[in-house]
Amino acid sequence: MIGRRTAWHQLLVLWLLAGAALGTTVGAVDSWDGTWQLAGWVGPYPTSVVLEAENLRVQGTYSYERFPGTIPLLGIVDRSGALLMFELDEDHYRTGTFEGILSAGGFSGHWTDRDAKRLLAVQWDTIARDIWSGHWKRTFIGADGQRKWALHESASVDFRDWDGTEAAMEIWAYSGAHVGFAAGEVHIDGRQAMFQDDDEGGTFHFERRGNELIVTTEGTQGMGGVGVSFDGVYKRDLGPDANATLWDLGVFPTAELDQTFRDLVGESYYQKYLSAFHLLQFSEDHDGLNAVVVDGYVRGLGGHTFGRIMYTEDGYFAAAISEGDGWLTYISNHPLYEFRVPKTFEDLRDRLAFG
Repeated sequence: MIGRRTAWHQLLVLWLLAGAALGTTVGAVDSWDGTWQLAGWVGPYPTSVVLEAENLRVQGTYSYERFPGTIPLLGIVDRSGALLMFELDEDHYRTGTFEGILSAGGFSGHWTDRDAKRLLAVQWDTIARDIWSGHWKRTFIGADGQRKWALHESASVDFRDWDGTEAAMEIWAYSGAHVGFAAGEVHIDGRQAMFQDDDEGGTFHFERRGNELIVTTEGTQGMGGVGVSFDGVYKRDLGPDANATLWDLGVFPTAELDQTFRDLVGESYYQKYLSAFHLLQFSEDHDGLNAVVVDGYVRGLGGHTFGRIMYTEDGYFAAAISEGDGWLTYISNHPLYEFRVPKTFEDLRDRLAFG
């Protein structure tokens, strides 16, 4: 017998061992995430099932019509739909195992008891599937071609309390310090959903495409400050690699220059530059270095959150970032400007502190 903590480990081991046998794609869908309501049979017994899937992990319960109560389930599904689940008792010990294929239409496989002495065929049909609930974040295509999340042009939408045709919706959008917001009941029809804001008159259209949520709007210009938009491609699962870099934001033309700058200023200050570089303005190099000069600031906070980066193709930098109270921290790896300020920074000279 095993507890919940070791159940994940044993599931993973069995899943890897059984992967070749279970790996046949049968009606595989583009993403398994969401709430699944299923009904059907375990052997001769009618049953109903609710599964919550996220990041290929599955948890839920099932129940027999002839018996009271629900039975916990814990499982793993691979991208082809191969599903391995443990049935657990109230102490989280395994009492049985489900193996088979999950598809858009349901689950087909078998159940065995804890000692693998009894085997029953299992057929569950999909009654309803919630592909909406959860927290979605707006993305953009980064410099490396991957979808990224941007701090100052961010947006998020949450769906909850889905009942098959409606869900509660809340959406936020930002452009620097400017904010937009809407909330209410969204009407859902399969992979399409719509929300009409009766007070402001704006209309929100939502469409599920694979593991992405496409948001388009009409008449929402007055629902946020200047620059605020709700439109875009949203994703539910964004790891740390999805955070934007200065390369993604267009400050640097290559990943190599971006990394060199990160190494120069350190991770903490690199994050400060990310926080300040929202809107960009390219300026003139007054020092004859054939350098690129980029000013960055945040919409609505231009006098408070801003910075300047001057760089050359061969990896020389001079940079300054706002620290609050009118001070800026300056740093350079150029031998001429490590301890004196370039002409390009003279308009900032009185506020600079050397970093």
